[in-house]
Amino acid sequence: MIKRLKFSEQLKYSRLLGDLLADAIEQHYQGAGSNSLTTENHDFPDRILPVPSHQQRLLQRGFNQAEQIAATVARRFDRHYDTTTVARTAAGQSQSSLSANQREANIRRTFEIENPAVIEGLHIAVVDDVYTTGATAKAISRKLKSAGAARVSIWAVARTP
Repeated sequence: MIKRLKFSEQLKYSRLLGDLLADAIEQHYQGAGSNSLTTENHDFPDRILPVPSHQQRLLQRGFNQAEQIAATVARRFDRHYDTTTVARTAAGQSQSSLSANQREANIRRTFEIENPAVIEGLHIAVVDDVYTTGATAKAISRKLKSAGAARVSIWAVARTP
């Protein structure tokens, strides 16, 4: 489904993937001791941010799959959906074709925080379609924490070995 979404422009899968991710998140928080997930849960993120795509990739693909998935998750949990705080400032090579070490180097200086004041002291959830080595998640997390985020959670639809 993820490949069809990303490479065959079958956007119908983004809502399904977002719903599946939201189901998993809900199960996680319910398993953490609460009977039901509410937005008042103190451990639940304040904002949901998708992993941003570089402008060049957006022009090629026509959409950002992480944005599509994150929008569904944000609606489900009635959370602020933020596509402007984190920007991808370098195009870089596609992560899918790189080794773990190459991914780290490729993504290291790729993200910038546009307005740090809006995330100061907040718990941020970053949504991505696939988590492989964690290079993207680590790079964004570092930037968000250095900009003042109190906590960063990474939510991904799939994990590859």
